[in-house]
Amino acid sequence: MGLEEDAEVAALQKEDEVPFRLLKTEEDVAGSTSGLHGGTPSPQERLMRKILRDASEVFSGARYLSRTYEGDGKGTWLQRLEEDLECFVDTLMKEEEATEGGATGEPTPRPPLDSDDEEDDEEEGGTRTEEVPSRLGPATVCLDTEACNGYVKMDEHNLGMESLSNFCSARTNTCVLSGSWQYEVILGTAGIQQVGWATPTCPFTNEEGVGDFPNSYAYDGKRVRKWNVSCHPYGQPWMPGDVIGCCFDVDEGEISFYRNGRPLGVAFKGVKRHMPGMAYFPAFSLSHGERCVTNFGNLPFRYPIGGFGPIQEPPKRSFLQVGAFLLEALDTVAASDIVKDSLTTDEYFLMVNVLCDRLVPMLLSPYFIEGTLIPFLLKKLEEEELGLTGDEAVEDLKRKTNMATPKVVCLLAENLSEEELDRVVQCIFSRISESCRSNFCIDMDAEDSRGTGKRNLFYLQLGIVLLENQRVRKVIFASKSFVESLEGLLVQKQPNSHDLAILLPHVWWHGAQDAEIDEKGMKEACATLENAITRVEANQVQLVLCILKHSKDVFKSFLRSILQKNRGALRNVQPAGLSDNSVLTSLYYVLLRLVRPLLLNDKLAAVLPKAAFAKMFLDTDELDHYVDASRLGGTFSHLQKSVDMDQLKDIELDVSVPYKSVLSTGIINGTTLYDTAFTVYHNQFLDSVDQDTEMLAMVLDSINWLYHLGLASKFKQASLQLQNQVSAISQLEDAIKRRDEAEPTNPDYHKHLTEACSLFMEDVVESVRQCSWFRALLYSTWKQEAMFAMCIFQTRLLLEASKHEKFLQFVPESYLEVVMDSFHAFRRGDPPVRCLLGYGLEDIITFLVLHFNDDRIVNPDVRDVMFQSISVLLQYRDFVVAFEENRSAQDVFIESLLQCFDSRFWIPVSNILLRLCKGMGFGQKRTNESTSLIFQQLLQDTCKAHPDVYNAFLNRLFTIMNWTATEFTVAMKEIHDSRSSHSSSAELQQQQRKCTIMFELSVNLLRLLEFIVRELPSTFLKGSSMNTDRLIETVSFILQHTTLGPDSKLFEQIIGSPSHHVPFLEKVSRFTILAPITGILINLHMAAQEQLEAEKGPDSACCNDFVNTIAQSKTCQLECFDYLVSFLTYEISTKPDIPSQQRFNNFQDFVQMLKQADSEKDLKVNIDDLDDIPEEFLDPIQFTVMRDPVRLPSSKVVIDRSIIERHLLLDKTDPFSRSELTIDMVEPMPELKERIRAWIKEKMEAGVQ
Repeated sequence: MGLEEDAEVAALQKEDEVPFRLLKTEEDVAGSTSGLHGGTPSPQERLMRKILRDASEVFSGARYLSRTYEGDGKGTWLQRLEEDLECFVDTLMKEEEATEGGATGEPTPRPPLDSDDEEDDEEEGGTRTEEVPSRLGPATVCLDTEACNGYVKMDEHNLGMESLSNFCSARTNTCVLSGSWQYEVILGTAGIQQVGWATPTCPFTNEEGVGDFPNSYAYDGKRVRKWNVSCHPYGQPWMPGDVIGCCFDVDEGEISFYRNGRPLGVAFKGVKRHMPGMAYFPAFSLSHGERCVTNFGNLPFRYPIGGFGPIQEPPKRSFLQVGAFLLEALDTVAASDIVKDSLTTDEYFLMVNVLCDRLVPMLLSPYFIEGTLIPFLLKKLEEEELGLTGDEAVEDLKRKTNMATPKVVCLLAENLSEEELDRVVQCIFSRISESCRSNFCIDMDAEDSRGTGKRNLFYLQLGIVLLENQRVRKVIFASKSFVESLEGLLVQKQPNSHDLAILLPHVWWHGAQDAEIDEKGMKEACATLENAITRVEANQVQLVLCILKHSKDVFKSFLRSILQKNRGALRNVQPAGLSDNSVLTSLYYVLLRLVRPLLLNDKLAAVLPKAAFAKMFLDTDELDHYVDASRLGGTFSHLQKSVDMDQLKDIELDVSVPYKSVLSTGIINGTTLYDTAFTVYHNQFLDSVDQDTEMLAMVLDSINWLYHLGLASKFKQASLQLQNQVSAISQLEDAIKRRDEAEPTNPDYHKHLTEACSLFMEDVVESVRQCSWFRALLYSTWKQEAMFAMCIFQTRLLLEASKHEKFLQFVPESYLEVVMDSFHAFRRGDPPVRCLLGYGLEDIITFLVLHFNDDRIVNPDVRDVMFQSISVLLQYRDFVVAFEENRSAQDVFIESLLQCFDSRFWIPVSNILLRLCKGMGFGQKRTNESTSLIFQQLLQDTCKAHPDVYNAFLNRLFTIMNWTATEFTVAMKEIHDSRSSHSSSAELQQQQRKCTIMFELSVNLLRLLEFIVRELPSTFLKGSSMNTDRLIETVSFILQHTTLGPDSKLFEQIIGSPSHHVPFLEKVSRFTILAPITGILINLHMAAQEQLEAEKGPDSACCNDFVNTIAQSKTCQLECFDYLVSFLTYEISTKPDIPSQQRFNNFQDFVQMLKQADSEKDLKVNIDDLDDIPEEFLDPIQFTVMRDPVRLPSSKVVIDRSIIERHLLLDKTDPFSRSELTIDMVEPMPELKERIRAWIKEKMEAGVQ
């Protein structure tokens, strides 16, 4: 090289950003001084050779050898460049052939028996030596569509499958006979799937598949079993997105499985092989709705296992090397400013075109895209990530879209044809989507073959990069698989317990005392996990905004597609094709983050049309997910027929959220909620909304449905895990305490307790890790706060809708359910956030108390949700106070409760009323947690103001109480019979469970009756005698079955037998049910005594009316009351903390008076026992003297009012004519009543009782 040329190279080096890395070899010198006949390379040619040499070094360290020109040197520098590339390709191919032909120490894969590359190896004499093939089948391996059983939906390449049958099976078109082979299965769902190997003799059916027959072997991660005719425990639970490696060493007869590159151990040994018919096919059996994607070598393995080869032969190594080399060259061209400065525009694009043309065959290979192109792009992204952590990475999101990688993508997009670009882009987008599904948000130990670090963040960022290019974006938006691919980018892969052990190697919890527990390590690991999830969520926001920014129609279409696709997610039998739950969760938080600032001020009212929600709720033409949605008033088709919808279309709803104080500061416990990193994203969202205001309503509606279909189940899982954690910690602490207190003289018992501690410790560690994952995923402070703000908004929307009589019926049930569920999810947060409850609680309470008894809500399950919410809230004093201060609750709450006490809602109503009077009964500890004196007074006022409502409630209370008490005695009889006949333990446990439930319900109703008697004793002393009679019958029935007499023996056997200590019967006790009975008797006795003293003075020696009524009753036995006194004397003496001694003294006085009245009763004749009773005075049913005679309108029969009232409680007809009858229809008989009263007075003066 001459001095002039050296100066030119130096000049080029000076201008370039990166110094030249010219190879000083003999070949370089020959190439740069090639020929004396015009063959000297031009500056453009020398620059291009420099680029190629740099690319070859970066690519693999191999040297690019420029060809030595000979002859006249004709042709342009581009033609010489193409010749150079051809020479390089030839060199790589020759090197590969030499390597394959030499002794490399690795077996050369045998080609398929029927492949096009098969050659005849003829020996001397014309004979041919045939080798036994290691595999049979075509070169391209896929699922055999003709060998499927059941309805299987496959993708266009016959590599992905989804079961649309109860149980379907499929196998490949290729089998293996010898050697060591591997294939991978990427799980789309994590239900019942059996993946493995099977011979062609395996008879798949609708009930049995791979592993259920001889010579078939399978692994099922849902049930954590391996299958070969029978099943045995094996492996780990698998999760959606897991990559299951299936390896078969045919020669050794061993089958093993791997999960995400980690070995699960050898599953089967001694597999039959090398025999006729022992050809093994990769085979799969899936239950309904399950799906997976297979990889037999058509793509690089995510986790290649050493010693095992792919069933499908991969592309030539030289083919991939050339592609990688050209890719590096194209990147060098794109990133170097000196190239653009040294070449004209035409020369630059000609140079790029040459490289792209050479690269096209590789770009059309999915293997190259998966194994080379995507890792190359990810490497560029990963280089940008170095040194960025936390908020820096969030702030840097927008800058990333301008880095070098988009330039390469742009060059490819500009130089490929439409057909080529379509194939390449769709392949790239689908592959990065699949990789997002399979990778966690944080690095795991196992590395895949591409060395990407196993994080979904980089794939997500690559998706954003692709969408920033116009031509690429056009292809992606037009793709049929766009929705599915975009879903993959929103997946947040769920770890199982083994993954969590890697993510959170240290475990700590509050109260942990073990010295080996590392609190600092636990908190650091949790912080790392939370930071990783935050970064992924930040990129997901950027992804969705990128779509919205470039096409609002695509954004709307995507939302609708997701909602329509998953509208069957809550069915008992879920349809096939549902999205992964994490997709719904991620999209929910993305949209929630975008609309959250709108809930801070009055901007929401300004940008949200008031008629937007009315249009959505009434119109189903555009929103397909509303077609099958249940409405509060029933089905939409029914409402269309019964309601004039034209009058509702102009309804406007004022859904502003006047809660600035809730969200204005954005600070909870000193934590800033509103990070400035997302301010720009919200502004972008508002810019889009300004042009399409109805889109905001659609986004708010989507937030509701995404929570309903996806996030609600996540919070249920999190709540269950939190309960498990509390229970496990309690069990561990109890076991440790018993172990420490155990006598050292009993080593076996001490060893047993130590083992129990170890087991409980494992449960605690597992539950703590699970809770930590959910805390990082769901319970960040801003998420809880934003979810609560959204809950307030939806509550306001429901309240506005309820103001219009018919419109509320069209509101989807999901809106009400989401309000209830999200509020309780926020309330039960981990850790719970209670400081904001007061700001929005008023609206929630108002809606609950106004509409839990609303006839417009026809679904009883929805009303059950509201009842449960009220019942749960009234457990806590703060919420009780909020109810007491709510004006709507003061006005209608108690009355609505009494009206709802029917055959459907009596359990929740009784629970709510009992919470309000908790601790007020006999034998109960006084508590202020939920007791409300305000509502107790409101109950009195309501019953007095609405006697019809109160009487109906009381009648239903007695009826239901009689049913529960009877069912309790029946259950005791069933338990006795089962023990006598030695029934199965399962049947006995079911009967014991029923017995316990009926006992608890009976006690609750008795406590409720005790409270009613305490607050309104006049009902039973001065009111209808029917109420007193029914109360005495109930008391007598309970006493006869729990104290003395033949009926009490069953109860004694239940509480006195060894089986009483089983969990099902441990709550059944005599004191529990006799305490409310005692309270009822005391309350009525004291009220009657006060009434007597008011009438006759405190020194009156007469027994009060209630005592006399009990004494005259034929159902009550005095021995039962004596037993009750004796029993309670002992119980109260053993329970000094129960403040019931004074009231028990009153009960003893009652029993003494009862004995006195009973002795006086024997001296008098009962009026109903007289022989000279006029026939017209007798009731025709009971044959007792009538007190209030009435005439029935249809049969004209005269009957006592109390008797017909009792009859009408169960039968609304005339007992004599069977015609319809109500109590209002009966005709009073005042003249007859007066004659009966005079006759009774006459007899009483004569000494008759």
